[in-house]
Amino acid sequence: MLVTRAMVADRAAAERLRGELIRGAVAEQLQSGPDQGVSAERIWLQDVPKKPEMTVVALGLDPGGVSPVLTTATGFAVLRADKREPARLRPFDEVRSGVQAKLQDAARRADAARVRQRLRKGVDVEIIEAALSFYLPPAPAASCAG
Repeated sequence: MLVTRAMVADRAAAERLRGELIRGAVAEQLQSGPDQGVSAERIWLQDVPKKPEMTVVALGLDPGGVSPVLTTATGFAVLRADKREPARLRPFDEVRSGVQAKLQDAARRADAARVRQRLRKGVDVEIIEAALSFYLPPAPAASCAG
């Protein structure tokens, strides 16, 4: 299935993108629109990296159908099912954008892991057991049944 996927950090912007997808906008139009930080691309469904919830939603759409706004780990996404075809090997030119999306996603994850590792390096953590009780809910009162 060929899908147009638009992602953005703001729910209101995602709702606007959904309206644009319903009206037939292509990925390039979404990225050049007024909303900042829009990631929009046209990809084959198998190229959606590790996002099974998006796959399930996309498979439930008829060609031309647009999903509701979906909440993701980094913001919001909207999908439009552009074309449904039987599975087959595709020429590289057809899957190039999906491969690029996977590589960019992997690079972002690697960058984030490096930043986390640098932040954690040399940081000593001390846990004060007595202070933990302040953050725990009170123990339930013992009942006397008898």
